Parts: sequence; structure tokens; C-alpha cells
Amino acid sequence: MKTYLISDNVDTYVGLKISGIYGEVAHTKEEVLAIIDRLLKDKEMGIIIITEKIGDLIPEQVTKIKLNKKFPLLVEIPDRHGSIRGEDHIMRLVKESIGLKIWGDIMTTIDDKLELFNKLIFDKIYTEKKIEIDKFYKEKEEVLIMEKEKQEEKRTAFINDADKKGRLKQNEIVAKEEIVISQKLLALKKELLSETASALKDRIREFTKTEEYKDFLFKLIEQSEEILDDKNYILSLTDQDKEKYGDEIKKQFSEKIKGNIELKSSELDILGGLIIEESECNYRINNTLLNKLDDTREYAGLLLTDLLG
Repeated sequence: MKTYLISDNVDTYVGLKISGIYGEVAHTKEEVLAIIDRLLKDKEMGIIIITEKIGDLIPEQVTKIKLNKKFPLLVEIPDRHGSIRGEDHIMRLVKESIGLKIWGDIMTTIDDKLELFNKLIFDKIYTEKKIEIDKFYKEKEEVLIMEKEKQEEKRTAFINDADKKGRLKQNEIVAKEEIVISQKLLALKKELLSETASALKDRIREFTKTEEYKDFLFKLIEQSEEILDDKNYILSLTDQDKEKYGDEIKKQFSEKIKGNIELKSSELDILGGLIIEESECNYRINNTLLNKLDDTREYAGLLLTDLLG
């Protein structure tokens, strides 16, 4: 797979060329669009790197490529003067990206939506954190190399038993440095996962205010009715759903189930959906959005592990 740079300045172009990444400099929207069109036709192209100012020339095309193409990956980087994005850049990109894609496809299942929410938000946050991640890896390599060199110099000064002690000391110091850096990386993973989950919850709360959510909620109820017997049940909902749809839900259940139906507000922040419990506590069905969000957290954790090591 090939990597290619489109830069608005010579400094970035020369810097990446030295590191083995080829590209070209462009200054107008027409020039950038022509280069992008050429690169998208190249089946061997894996990553297209653009500077933030290039991205500002073609914002619509950048969003379209990120949402609709798995390859090539499109990555924006700052120039040597630092990022021109604001502090709220992560959340603004999340809202813009999800607003463009998620709510447009009514036929998509809620599980697909959650997974797509997760991927879009994660990609934005991961891009912002990539510089910090690279810094950790660079520090790790520098520290390990420096410690190995220092301990190697000491080791050569000893003979026999002294040589053996020097090796043990070397391994001990290197191991400690690896633990420190691993702890930093683990903290960064937790931070990424926390930001992703928080952003997802915000988008889900917005989703529960739409007509599409109402259709989803009553579809869950229909599916549940197919497996329920004529017994007494307790349905746990959010305060919002109980107030807006409580009468409709109770009516729909009473048409299919002969038992008594009791509605109550969930003590947990379930975000949406519902919990169905048989009154005698023989079984419990959890069809909440919180439960589905927990499933996506596992996916995000696996993705973090693959990306960060």
C-alpha cells in the first residue's frame, strides 16, 4: 500500500519526503481536487495525508471520503506551526460527521447505528490523539535504547560474576522503564474509550427524541410479544418514554398479552429501550440502549488494542 502527501507548504512536503513519504504541494481547490481524483483511482493507494489548510479548501470532499470509503484512509495533519483547529474540534467533528451520515439511513438497524457512531467518533478522537501516541512510542524507544547502551557500557567493565550481575541489573532497569511507558499508554487508552463512550451517549440521547426512535421502540415491543406468555409483567422505561408512550405501550401489550402490565421508571439511566421482567422474577429481557452501548464498548476496546498495541 502506498502513502501520499498533499501539502499547502514546502516545509511539510520536504519533511515527509525525507522520511520516505512522497507527495506534492498545491494551493488552490482545483489543484487539490485534481490530485485527490487521481489518487482515488490508484488501487494501490492506502493512505492520503493532507495538511489542515488543504482540508479547509475541500471540507465537503474530506467528509465524503471519510464516511464512504474504507480505502484509502484520509488523514489530516498540522504543519510545523501547530494545529489551527480549536479546542472543541473533536466534538464539532463528531456532531458534523454523525449528522451527515447516521440519521440519513432509516433502514439501518440500531446495532449498525451504534457501531457506526462508535467508529466515526473513535476515528476523530484517535486522529487528535495520534501525536501524543507517537510521542509515547518515540519516548519508549529512546529510553530503552539509552538504558541498554548505558548498561552495556557498565557490563563490559565487569568480568565473571560481575558480568552476570550487570546483565541482571540491565534487565531490571529496562523492565521498569517498559512498565512506566505501558502504564502511560494504558491511561491514554482509557481516556480515548471514555471520550468515545461519552460522545456516543450524547448522540443516543438525541436519537431518542426522534420519530425514528419511536418506531424502533415499538418494534422491540412487537418482537418481545412473540416470545412472552400470558403472565404478569413489569416494563421498565426512561421517564421520557413512560411519559410520551406509556399509554400506547400498555395498550399494545394488552392486545397480545392477557396478563397484567405494569409500567415503571427505570432506576438506572438506560438511555432508551426497555427492560421486561416477569412479575414472579422467573426471567428478564434487557432490550435497553445502554445494553447495546456496552456491546460497542467491547468493540472499541478491541479497536484500541489493535491500533495502540
